[in-house]
Amino acid sequence: CVYFVSATRVDRELGAVKGENTQLVAYERSPAMDGRHKLSASGRTRDVGRVLAEIGPGKLLGVAERLPSGAEYFVFRGIPYAKAPVGELRFQPPQMLHQLPTSPLDCAQDAPGCFTVDNYLPNDQMSEDCLHLNVFTPSLPSNPPSETPQLPVMVWFHGGGFVTGSAQSSMYGAKHLVQEGVVVVTVNYRLGPLGFLCLPDVGIHGNMGLKDQRMSLVWVRENIRGFGGDPDNVTIFGQSAGGSSVHLHYLSENSRYC
Repeated sequence: CVYFVSATRVDRELGAVKGENTQLVAYERSPAMDGRHKLSASGRTRDVGRVLAEIGPGKLLGVAERLPSGAEYFVFRGIPYAKAPVGELRFQPPQMLHQLPTSPLDCAQDAPGCFTVDNYLPNDQMSEDCLHLNVFTPSLPSNPPSETPQLPVMVWFHGGGFVTGSAQSSMYGAKHLVQEGVVVVTVNYRLGPLGFLCLPDVGIHGNMGLKDQRMSLVWVRENIRGFGGDPDNVTIFGQSAGGSSVHLHYLSENSRYC
């Protein structure tokens, strides 16, 4: 399932500190959030409940929020799905992450987006360490597990011409899909030269951004049960470059059998 929507580009200058083996990071400060509060649309904080999910690499501490219907749903932001693509892993295929950096990992806030020439969000952070995803789910498995049916899963790849965009939850929320009983995953992937530079003579073979997307699908297959999702019922969809990505994965045998 693929759909396309238009978006307004907001240009701004990006400053970055560069070094041969230095991770590139650029920050624009946003209002502080701690594990007990979340920013509302007005910029003020409101109390939210904390919820725990357990997957193969470790435990995740998410937040409980409200759907338009008033029902509760659960959000886990900034989950790493691969090792940071920095240093020797720069311009290389993504490497599976077998253990979280901490457990439980606080997943109340969005992780930095991948480096981009433009940025839609004024308070967005960007970093080379950007291979993260967000999970939105209407329910979590019980402990001990019950016979509750697993839910269908939809994985979103953002647009931006493969050079801009991010999966930030403030831009791509999932309330209306979650309200229909779907687990939604939104994915960051490498962009621009860091994601698509191709110089085979020096060992840079290109399309790392698409390989990041494929790694996220492997992560979904291995871990989505921890969020109540069905790993055998996954639909990928996207906007613009994200929609094109869907077509490319459909044509790739490796992606179709993640």
